[in-house]
Amino acid sequence: MPSLRPYRCQQRHRSQYFQLFASVQEAEMTTVKPDIVAALHFVPTEKGGRESRIARPVFGCIFEHAGEANDCGLLIGDKGDVWPGQKVTVPILFLRPDLVRPRIKVGDSFQLREDKTIAYGTIDEITFA
Repeated sequence: MPSLRPYRCQQRHRSQYFQLFASVQEAEMTTVKPDIVAALHFVPTEKGGRESRIARPVFGCIFEHAGEANDCGLLIGDKGDVWPGQKVTVPILFLRPDLVRPRIKVGDSFQLREDKTIAYGTIDEITFA
């Protein structure tokens, strides 16, 4: 089982997390520059995925890659609702990009989690500012 140590360390940044994603939700989605763009496959409900759709312009979850976990926000924007079982390409913004940037490369696989794995993804593009 992967260590969630970095995620626990980020708990103190939770207020930052909520402020960041609240400001992104209020901002025009076209003005926000993502950190990466990734192809995602959401786990179907019958295989243990979410039981409901994602209907927010920004959806916060845990990005798990190579045994490390970091907070991220999926910039769903105008893509509409995302349902379990759906495949979609979305921009992703990290709460602490400095912790993620040195560890990832195009083509890397990762998981998105809430209390369980909700999606599997592959990094298509890295766009850190």
